Amino acid sequence: MLKIARFVTPAAALALLLIAVSTAVATSPVGLSAEILAAAGMTEPTQVKVQLGNGFGAPRDVDTVVTGRFEVAPGGTFGWHRHPGPVIVSVVQGTLTVIEADACAEAQYGPGQGFIEAGHDAHTAINEGSTTVVLYATFLLPAGAGPLIDEPATDC
Repeated sequence: MLKIARFVTPAAALALLLIAVSTAVATSPVGLSAEILAAAGMTEPTQVKVQLGNGFGAPRDVDTVVTGRFEVAPGGTFGWHRHPGPVIVSVVQGTLTVIEADACAEAQYGPGQGFIEAGHDAHTAINEGSTTVVLYATFLLPAGAGPLIDEPATDC
């Protein structure tokens, strides 16, 4: 029965990812589309640590890995959110501007550039350019978690 549950987990993650980018929330995504490329349950209990500044954060349980392809139209946004676990992002087209809520710090990522979100801090990502941004994101999720946790809008 445990093995069956492992096969259901990726399907649930797929549904949660699609819901996260399509439902109305306080800081709704705009001009965003998502396609799931792969989803898998971990076969053994797994924990990861992500370095935050000068030190490592607490270990995070990972039950499911989901990889998606995202397109952000010009002027589009992911809305303010955070993640329940680390996310590894690769930008392949356009320029994505990521804004961290705590200090309103901005970083831009273009084709061939990547970054890791530790999953702790609220942020948004915006396409301020005139071409569609295409990126791939791999989410390391704890059991039962969706990829995005809505956060209130921040005045940055």
